[in-house]
Amino acid sequence: MFGFTKKHNTVYEVPEPLSVRGRALKVFSKIEALDDIKGMMMLRALESPERAHTLLIGPPACAKSLFMLEIEKFLGTKVYFAEGAATTKAGIQKFIAESQIQNGLFCNLSNNLYCCCVTSKLTFFFRYLNVTMTSNTLELDLAFTYAISFYSSLYYDILPILKIKIIIATILCLCAISFLVYGTSTVNITVYAQSDLQTIKYRNLVIDLGNGVKTNAQLTYPAIGKGPFPGVLLIHGSGANDKNETLGYVHKNGPKPPTLLWQIAQYLSERGFAVLRYDKRGVGGNYTILDSNVWGNSTANDLIQDSKKALNILIQQPEVDPKNISIIGHSEGTLYAPRVAIDNPTKVKNIILMGILAQNASVSEYNLDVSLPSEYATKVLDKDHTGMISIEQIANAPVLRNSFVPSSVLSTNNTKEITNTLAKAFGTSGDISIDKQLKPALVKIYQNTTAFNLHKCTTIALCPILWRSLFSMVPNLSIIGNVSKSTGILILNGQNDTQTPVEQAFLLQQRLTEVNHPDHTLITYPNLGHAFYPSSHWVFEIGPIEPYVLADLYSWLESHSGFTRIPVVMPSSNSSSSSSTTTK
Repeated sequence: MFGFTKKHNTVYEVPEPLSVRGRALKVFSKIEALDDIKGMMMLRALESPERAHTLLIGPPACAKSLFMLEIEKFLGTKVYFAEGAATTKAGIQKFIAESQIQNGLFCNLSNNLYCCCVTSKLTFFFRYLNVTMTSNTLELDLAFTYAISFYSSLYYDILPILKIKIIIATILCLCAISFLVYGTSTVNITVYAQSDLQTIKYRNLVIDLGNGVKTNAQLTYPAIGKGPFPGVLLIHGSGANDKNETLGYVHKNGPKPPTLLWQIAQYLSERGFAVLRYDKRGVGGNYTILDSNVWGNSTANDLIQDSKKALNILIQQPEVDPKNISIIGHSEGTLYAPRVAIDNPTKVKNIILMGILAQNASVSEYNLDVSLPSEYATKVLDKDHTGMISIEQIANAPVLRNSFVPSSVLSTNNTKEITNTLAKAFGTSGDISIDKQLKPALVKIYQNTTAFNLHKCTTIALCPILWRSLFSMVPNLSIIGNVSKSTGILILNGQNDTQTPVEQAFLLQQRLTEVNHPDHTLITYPNLGHAFYPSSHWVFEIGPIEPYVLADLYSWLESHSGFTRIPVVMPSSNSSSSSSTTTK
C-alpha cells in the first residue's frame, strides 16, 4: 500500500474561495487523462442545479479511505466523513472522530453539510440518507448517485507507484467534487437490493405415498421462463431426513446446520432446472418423527416405491419437461436411484450417485464399525509399532472412544469419567492389544448393531426393520448393468469418505466399464468426506457441499440435458479433483 504520514490533527490550508467550476478546473488541470470521467463529472455533477452525490465503491483494500483523506487536503474544512458499521477497516475511524469532534461537528446530512461517504458496501451509503425501505427496494432521497467501481487489480500493475497515485487522486477528486454542488432540491431514486432479487420460485406439494401415508415436498424452478425445464429428483441419505437432508438439529439461536439437498436444489434451479425434494415417510423437519409406526416399519422397498411416486409427481408438474428427467441419490439414496431408473427406462434420462454404496450395506457398516477404527489405532496411535495402545489414548481419540462410551457420558466432557468407562469396558486402565482386545470388542459392536433387534424403533438413525431390508438387498454391483444404455451415469465420491469409502466408487466404475455402458463418469475429490465437505480420512465432518462439486454436478447435467450440443468430457472444473470418464 501507499505510504501515508498525515497526522490526525493536521489542518490543511484552504485555497482562496473559487466558483465550483473554477475549483473543478483547478483540480482537473493537475490530473492526467481520464477525460471521459472528467467530462461526465463536469456535465452531470458540477453543472447540475441540484445537489449531487457520488458513491465510491470497490472491494476491500483498494484505498477508498485514502482517496477521502487526499481530497481533504484540497477541500479542507468543506469535507466531512460519514462513519458506520460497514465503514473503512483502514484505521481512519479514530482520525474521523478526533478531527470532527474537535470542530464540534459530525456528519449530518440534514444540516446540508458536504459529506464524503466511503465504503465497500452499498448499505452504508443507504444508512446515512433518508431511506424508505420496502420488501424489495430502497428509496433514497438524493439528487444523483454515481457509482465508480475501482478494483484492486490496479495495485498489481507494473506502472510506477507515482502514476498509480495520480490515478487514485483523480478518482478521489472527482468523487469529492460532486458534493460541492449547491442546491437543496432532490429527486427520488429506487435502488434494488441484489440479495433480495428472486432467482428461483417454489411450490409446496403433498405426495400421497399410499395406504394413508403422505409426505411434504417442494418443487423449485427458475424465476424467469415458462419452461418446461429439465427435471431433477433428489433422494436423501440414511436417517430421518427431511426434504433438505438437514445434517443436524436446527436451534433457534444456534448456527444453521448444512442442508445438502436444499443446496443442490437451489444451485440447479438457479441455473435452469426444476428440482423436487420430499420428506421421508413418517418424518418432518428437524428430525421430527411424525408417525413412529410409519417410520419404524419402513423398508428399503417402501423407500424405493416412495421415490417412484415422487418421480411421477415431478413429471406431472407443468414446469417440468417429462422427457428430460434426472435422479440424484446421496448415500442410501444411491441404492434407490438405479432401481428407479431400471424400472422406468423411458422416464429417467440420467442418474447421479453421490457417496456410492456399490457392495452390500453390510460391507460399509463393517468398515465403519471395525476396519476404520482398527486402522486408526494401528497407524495413528501405535507410533512405536508394538501392537499396543493405552486407555488414555482411546479416551482422547473420538474415532475409538465414541464406540465404547455412551453419549450421556461423552456429553459431560469429563475426561476422568470417560477414562473410567473405558477402563471398565476393557478390564484395565493400562495398555491393551489392538488385535486381541480392541478389534474383538469392535466386532462385537458391529454384531450388536446388525442383530436387527425388532423392538419399537425410536431412533432417528436406521431402524432395525430398515437395516434388515438393506442387508438383504442385491448390491448395486449386481444390478447396475441393468440400467438402460441410454441413461447417463455420474458417480461422485470424496476420497476421505468414511461412510461410503471411495473404493466402492472404483468398483462400480469398473463394473460399468465391464458391461460396456456407453456413458458413465466418475469424479473423486481428495480431502472431501461423505458430505462433500473437507474431512480427514478418519472422521466424518459435516458442512456445506464444496462449490466446485456443485459446479461439476451442474456441468455434467448441463451437457446431458440439452443445454449444450457437445457433451462435456470431464475432468472436474476444480483442479483438486480427479476423474475417470467414458463418453458416447
